[in-house]
Formats: sequence, structure tokens, C-alpha cells
Amino acid sequence: MDLVVLGHVAIDHIIFPNKREIILPGGAAAAVATSAALSGAKVGLVTKIGKDFPREWMKSLEKILDIRGVRVLEGKTMHIYMIYHEDGSVDAPVDMGVAEKMGETPIPTEYLDSKIFHISPIPPEEQLKAIKRLKGKRISIDFNPTYIEDYKTKRDLMREIVSMAEIIFPNEREAMTITGENDIKKAAEKLHGWGTKINVITMGERGVLLYDGS
Repeated sequence: MDLVVLGHVAIDHIIFPNKREIILPGGAAAAVATSAALSGAKVGLVTKIGKDFPREWMKSLEKILDIRGVRVLEGKTMHIYMIYHEDGSVDAPVDMGVAEKMGETPIPTEYLDSKIFHISPIPPEEQLKAIKRLKGKRISIDFNPTYIEDYKTKRDLMREIVSMAEIIFPNEREAMTITGENDIKKAAEKLHGWGTKINVITMGERGVLLYDGS
């Protein structure tokens, strides 16, 4: 196994001002896993979904991914609603369904020899649970603005998480919030000092800051 991805798989609802709705497969873990698989990697997916997850979507995933780590539970899959209003504003309520406590999701023993494990954006406490279960493994971590208040108020927790990852993928705002720095280069230096080997910090139209300590 080249890569194992742990995190959310969701059912996305895009709702336009005229009430037209588009329903699509979503979730950060699904996006990373499918992108890597389509690039030629052998990928395993660890997640929890409900029995409402469309069978044809599961068949599509199974064609390119190892889905032994996908747990199908009684209840609803995580649903994300992107509601667009005429004034340009967007609401994004989330129904977590069976996706709570993602960090405790069982990882098949067949996955444990994977070259690297990627923890997609989930609540920081759940990320830490997952990382501790993978002690000694190569780990990469992604973040999401959904949890920005946690990143700001739980810096000791965030430092512990970052210190156990080899590669991290924050955006500029997340990197500065996690570290408390107002300068992106200082934030990158601090994150590296906490123990990461590679920081991949996205900066919108200004590109990406790749920092490895040199």
C-alpha cells in the first residue's frame, strides 16, 4: 500500500438561490484518496459512512481504491450543504451523521505497512487519536478553516499534533493561527521547529511556500 487516507467521505448538496440542487460525492478524504489513486498510487481509505451512501458511488470508489477500511454503519452519512444566496453569501451547515469520532475508526491490519498515512481535516482531538494509533508511522496532516477556532484556542494540542507529523498542509491563515505568528515565514520556521520535516503552506494566488528548514 502506498498511501492510506483517514477522514470524511460526505454527500455534498449544492443549493442555488433558485432552489436548484446538485448532489455530489464529497469529503476531504475522498478527494485526496481518489486523486492519489488516479495518479497511480495504491490507496486505502479509512472512513465511516451511513447506509444512505449511494451504492453506485461506492462501486466507483471500489474501482480505484482499497475500501476494506470503509465502515458502513446504521444511520446517515455526513451531509454538507452549500447554500448559495442571491446576495452572494453562502451558508454551509453540516449534518455529521455517523462521522463522529473519526479518529477511532478501525484501521485494517493490512493497511499498517503503508508507506505513509494521511489524516484529512477532522476535529483536532480526533486527529490526535488517529496519530497516536499510528505511532512510528510516516504521517501527513491536512487542516480546514472549519476548525480555525480550535487552532486558535488549543495551541498546545495543535503543537502536539504537528510534532508527530512528517508533512503538513496548512493554508497561510491556518499556519499563522496555529503558531500565533503574524509572518508566514516565521510561522513556517516555528512549525518546522515543532518537529515537521516539510511544511506545504498554500497562499492563494501567491502560490505555495514549501519549507523544510533550509
